[in-house]
Amino acid sequence: MGNKYLNVIGGVLDVILRITLWAVIIYYIYTYAGLCYDYGYRIYTESPISLTYGRDVKVTVPVDTSPRELGQIFEDNGLTRDAILFTLQYYCSEYKDDVKFGSYTFNTAMTAEEMFAVMAGQGEQPAEVLAEDGAEPSEAQDDAGSPEVLMDNDTGG
Repeated sequence: MGNKYLNVIGGVLDVILRITLWAVIIYYIYTYAGLCYDYGYRIYTESPISLTYGRDVKVTVPVDTSPRELGQIFEDNGLTRDAILFTLQYYCSEYKDDVKFGSYTFNTAMTAEEMFAVMAGQGEQPAEVLAEDGAEPSEAQDDAGSPEVLMDNDTGG
């Protein structure tokens, strides 16, 4: 009789443990799926910080800045709400291969894509491209006459 009682208790505990484990797994899947969906949606639909005129912010992008560091610079300067999202937007941008280091003036009413266009030299505001040694902008060009590229995607950026 005692063995039967222990088997029943063991079976009940096993069921409780399995239900609890599945509840935890479902909770984490639901939570992280929502987070992934949110980031995926915001990559292409994120509005600028300011919806009206905004304010101008001067930003210097140092040589050899990684996309993650670039996102942090923009978040620190109040140009984006989320450095990680900005990094993901960089990787999804059509300008990612053309972004250059230098000093830029951005506005808080600009979207990330508009900021990437400016850094790629295709936006509304011309950028002052700086050389590694701080030389004049005309000296920051390579032998072909094109400005150096900020990030090389072949090296992991």
